[in-house]
Amino acid sequence: MNTFKGPFQLFFEDFRMQMTIIAIITAFIFAVASVIGYVVAVQINHAIFGPVYGLLFIYPFIAFTKGYKNLMALGGTRKQFLLSVFINAFLFIAIAMILLNSLHFLNQYLYVRDLTYLNLIHTGSFLPNESILLYFWSDFIWAILAFSIGFIINALWHYFGAIKSLMIATIFGLGLLTWYMVGGNVASLLTYIVENPLLFIHILLAIALTFLVISYLLMKNGPLEKGGHTSTWGEGITE
Repeated sequence: MNTFKGPFQLFFEDFRMQMTIIAIITAFIFAVASVIGYVVAVQINHAIFGPVYGLLFIYPFIAFTKGYKNLMALGGTRKQFLLSVFINAFLFIAIAMILLNSLHFLNQYLYVRDLTYLNLIHTGSFLPNESILLYFWSDFIWAILAFSIGFIINALWHYFGAIKSLMIATIFGLGLLTWYMVGGNVASLLTYIVENPLLFIHILLAIALTFLVISYLLMKNGPLEKGGHTSTWGEGITE
C-alpha cells in the first residue's frame, strides 16, 4: 500500500460510519429533550455533546485495536496510519461541531420564542460573548482535546506496554498529588480559568496538539505489537 489514498479511505469509511451513528443519536436526543421540555412546560438544562466527545475519545482505541494491524497487514506504514487517522479526525471533528452548533443555535432560536423549554448547555457558555465562530472554535478545541487524550493513551500503551504505561501514569498522578499536598491552590486555578476563559481554552489546544505531536513521535517508528518497544527507553523500532 504505497499510496496515501488507500489508508485514508480505510479510516474514512470506518470513521464515517461511527460518526453517522453518533450524529443520529445526538439529533434524536435533541428532538426528544425538546419535546419533553415543551410538554412538561418546565425548563430543562441539557447537554447533547456527550456522544460526540465520547466517540472522539474512544475512536483511537478502535483505530489502534483494529485499524493499525489491518493497515500494517496490507503493507501500509506507520506514518500512513498516523496521518490518515489525524486528517480524518480533524475532518469529522469539524463536521460534528457544525452539527452540534447548528442544533445549539436552533435551540436558542426556539427557546427565546418560548417554543421549547429546553436550554442546551454549550462548552462556550462561559466565554465572554456569544458568537457563532467563537462557540464553534470552543467546541472544536474541546473535541481535539478529547481525541488527543484518547490517542496519547493508546500511543503510550502500544509503544511502552502495560507496565511502563502504568508507571508513567503513576508518576504523573504522584506529581499532581505532590503539587496539591505542597500547597497547590485549586481555588486560585479555578478562579484564573473563570477570569481568563479564552486563554484557558487555547492552553487546552496547546496541550492537545502537544499530545498529538508526542503520539506521532512515538508511533512513527512504533512497534507492530503492544509493548513491542525495546527495553531501552531511547530506542525505537525502525520501519
